[in-house]
Amino acid sequence: MKLHRRQFLAGAAGLAALSPSLGQAQTRWQMATPYADGNLHTRNIRTFIQEIEQATGGRLSIQLHSNGSLLPMPQIKRGVQQGQVQLGEILLTAYANDPKAAEEIIKAVKGPPVVIKLIEGTQGIGVVLAETMSSAKSVIEAFRGANVNILVQEFIKEAGGTDIRALVVGGKVVAAMKRTGAPDEFRSNLHRGGSAQVIKITPEERSTAVRAAKRMGLNVCGVDMLRSNHGPVIMEVNSSPGLEGIESATGKDIAGQIIDFIAANAKDGQTKTKGRG
Repeated sequence: MKLHRRQFLAGAAGLAALSPSLGQAQTRWQMATPYADGNLHTRNIRTFIQEIEQATGGRLSIQLHSNGSLLPMPQIKRGVQQGQVQLGEILLTAYANDPKAAEEIIKAVKGPPVVIKLIEGTQGIGVVLAETMSSAKSVIEAFRGANVNILVQEFIKEAGGTDIRALVVGGKVVAAMKRTGAPDEFRSNLHRGGSAQVIKITPEERSTAVRAAKRMGLNVCGVDMLRSNHGPVIMEVNSSPGLEGIESATGKDIAGQIIDFIAANAKDGQTKTKGRG
């Protein structure tokens, strides 16, 4: 399962709702999202709303309009800018299931260029960098014409063909490596000729990886991140990460740590993952 990156947009006038000068008066915001109630993104937003309402002591109340009932996805950003709605969600990774909406999807992730990938792909297979609108639309239409599910992601140019793999076990990052793509290759997968080296990640990157694993309900996973101009961004959360590359790069016995975690925490007949995922 992929963990999508999102932006929450807030209208400038609406930010005044958090001002201490409001005292105990309650302010109500309207929030638009294109996803259905049972969707992972909508559940995450509801958690976000609960945390905001608790942090403001109930002074700010947010009403969520899901399933595009208030504004469809392409209109959410403009709706916030024009004051139609105080808060909205914009996905920086778009799930492309309609080839007719290809251009809207590309623009939604600030492209072109964009990265287009198969949801079921592994080891960099089925990942394409489309540098123009026409090429991106052609790739999306070709993939969808073959009836395969794809993701369209923002291209983080400043990452320079490198990414970070953080291995999380039991809520802790136990190892991290930086992967660098082969010459003239934007994919950093080791199976595509990339190289790996041990790296010391920042506290923000460590926290991001741990929170991603928790949000996905995974005790063991590999979190792939890019270093962007606006901080670490998540590409993928892998529920069955390979260990050979990261063990070689870090010199750590990660398989042993996974076994130790299972032995310490698993109970006979009760090994189902706890959490949401």
